[in-house]
Amino acid sequence: MQRVVISSVTVVATLLQANELSAQQVSAIPPERPVDHSAAFMQVYGPAPAPQGFLRFCEENPEECRASSDAKA
Repeated sequence: MQRVVISSVTVVATLLQANELSAQQVSAIPPERPVDHSAAFMQVYGPAPAPQGFLRFCEENPEECRASSDAKA
């Protein structure tokens, strides 16, 4: 059996042509419910330890990790 690979762009374009919808008409379709964009961000619960890679870098390169008076908070 031969396998046919069709890209999602081709499928969407074909569906739009079959339904005679333009991109403007599709973008004008209102969402079914409001979009909650806050879920796109990670929840913050408090302080977190420094990443292991950063700690290892500072152990190997202490001169790069010294605090200075011009450091910004």
